[in-house]
Amino acid sequence: KHIIENENGDYETTVKASEETAKVKIATEDVLAKVTMGGSEEVGELEETIILPETGDTIKTITVTAQDGTVEHYELSVGNKSDDCKLAMIKVDNEVIEANKKDGKFYVNKKYATKSVDVEAIANNKLAKVSINDSVAEFEKQKSNVTTPDDINYIVVKITAEDGTSKQYEVVVNKLSNNTKLE
Repeated sequence: KHIIENENGDYETTVKASEETAKVKIATEDVLAKVTMGGSEEVGELEETIILPETGDTIKTITVTAQDGTVEHYELSVGNKSDDCKLAMIKVDNEVIEANKKDGKFYVNKKYATKSVDVEAIANNKLAKVSINDSVAEFEKQKSNVTTPDDINYIVVKITAEDGTSKQYEVVVNKLSNNTKLE
């Protein structure tokens, strides 16, 4: 995994939620500088396996000592990426729709003349991505106007968690008959 410098000048990286450890490799610009992360001191490069807690991040202090004795401290935060791909809410034409308890699908009835519906899907986690009918995914939520040409229309909402885990949810739009004729 890559270690990224954040806006505070500290460093951070994440691993999948299922990971219990993270193997970290730290290299100094000067190959003769010494580096330590709480354990042994190495010259130029250090590899260490960090045991991760079940929740939260592990903060490690990296100490680099230059050839002339100058010392610099850095903070490294190692955390787990979320595997939360749950759907927090779905709306069709601004109406919140509940999942059917038997099959987990979201059913909505509309008038027969309905040409399209506005679908809004919101993920449970703000770092998850949401996609409606294979559109370009957006973080946390997405709105889309979906055409409904058939009597029964299927709309797929995909939630992808930060760690890549995904789940699909199905919205079924039933267009009710407008037949008023007598037999």
